[in-house]
Amino acid sequence: MNEIQLKSEFHKLIDEFKDVNVLEDFYEVIQEYSQHNQKDIIDELSDEQRARLFQSIKQSEVGQTITHKKALQQIEQCYMN
Repeated sequence: MNEIQLKSEFHKLIDEFKDVNVLEDFYEVIQEYSQHNQKDIIDELSDEQRARLFQSIKQSEVGQTITHKKALQQIEQCYMN
């Protein structure tokens, strides 16, 4: 189903729905999702979080990475002992 068809079907469902409480719930969910997607999550980070993120990106660009398995081992060593 393409975007136009999906929107059309969604509108039909809304028009046919009788339970106002459920419609209000769906509206709140969609509105919240819409508002959240208009924000750039980076803008919501603290200066320290932003700096650490960009440092991590730079490290990955130059190959300073570890495997997922190694990361899990390190986490396990720190928090499971």
